[in-house]
Parts: sequence; structure tokens; C-alpha cells
Amino acid sequence: MSAPDHDWFPTHLRVTVIRARGLRPKGKNGLNKCYTVIQLGEEKFVTSVKEGTLNPEWKEQCSLQLPLVLDSSDKWVLHLVVKQSNAVTPDKFLGHVSLPVVLLYEDKTKRKDEWYSLISKPNKAVKNRGQLQLTFQFLRDNMTASSYELSKAGPQSVFNKFKEKVASIKYGVNHDLIPSVRPAIVSSLILMMRIWLHFSLLPHKYTLHSVTR
Repeated sequence: MSAPDHDWFPTHLRVTVIRARGLRPKGKNGLNKCYTVIQLGEEKFVTSVKEGTLNPEWKEQCSLQLPLVLDSSDKWVLHLVVKQSNAVTPDKFLGHVSLPVVLLYEDKTKRKDEWYSLISKPNKAVKNRGQLQLTFQFLRDNMTASSYELSKAGPQSVFNKFKEKVASIKYGVNHDLIPSVRPAIVSSLILMMRIWLHFSLLPHKYTLHSVTR
């Protein structure tokens, strides 16, 4: 990967699993109880399980750490596997997507709400397994390239700092994927940040006090 302009290089890749469509039925009554596994290198995340549908919607995301030097080796291929969740028998494979991270970095057209076809396992018959809609964002210390440049220009206002904290919440409540913070905790943190912003913009005589439960 060539050196980015302005000495900017990514430290993390944020992956948003938006939805799937046209999945092959594997569950009861022709419907699925499915989830998606996201893996890059040694890191692995799992979405929540969506029941009773062949077109699940997740709108969940995770951040994956990138190496200091990103190359096209197999280690830095992003793998996403959609599976049917089963209570007793092993979970069933529904399809997978494999994407070299270096190609995502070099081709910006592949990052925004793109539909990717789910494919069969190697050496298995090719089948129509549906599609997975994904969004990718490269970050440096949890900032985009444009935000990083702004941070070097000077101190940020309270409002801009708040925008940085919630910039990833584009599709409603930000559900971090397992094993990160649970959605309920994330929602509470977002509410606390909003309260903090409200009071920080009031005259200085108003102060926040610690609240104990």
C-alpha cells in the first residue's frame, strides 16, 4: 500500500453490516435465524441473530485493527460468513464474502453501501446464496482522514468533539458487535453524551454533578 497523502494512514477498518437479501432458506417454515461473522487476522466479531427472515437487517458495526504495513497477503483478507443459528446441531453455512483490505483502501467505490454476492465454500457447487450489504470506513485513531487533518489544524470546539464521538451513528443507534460493548450500554453512553453536550453549551454557571444509582 502506498503512503497516503498528508502523512495519513489508517489504523483501523470500521465494518458496518447493514443487511442481507435473498438468503437460502435453512430454517423452519422456509425462514432463517441467522447472523454474520466478521474476521480479519486474529480478530473476530459476531452480529446479533435475526429470526424469521431471508432478508435480515442488522445495521451493526465493528472496528478492526490494521497492521503498520498493510499488504495483499492472505492474512489481511476480510472474511464475512453468514450462518444459520441452530440450538442443537452445528450452525449451517449460508454464504461468505472475502475482500482484500488493501483493495478496499485503494478503491473507494467499494466502500459505500455496496452489495456483495455471497459465495459457496471452496470446491463446492456454485449456488445463488443471496447478497450482503456492507459499508467500510478507514480510520486513524478513530478519525477519518478529513477529521484527522482538521485536528492538526487547531483545537476543536465542543460541538466538533461531540460530532467525532457520534460520527459513526449513521444508521440509528450504534450497535457495536460482540464481543464489544452491548447495545444497551452503548445507548446509555450516547444518552449521557447528549446530556453532556446540552449542559456544556449552557452558561458556565450550570455544572453537572455525579449521579449515583
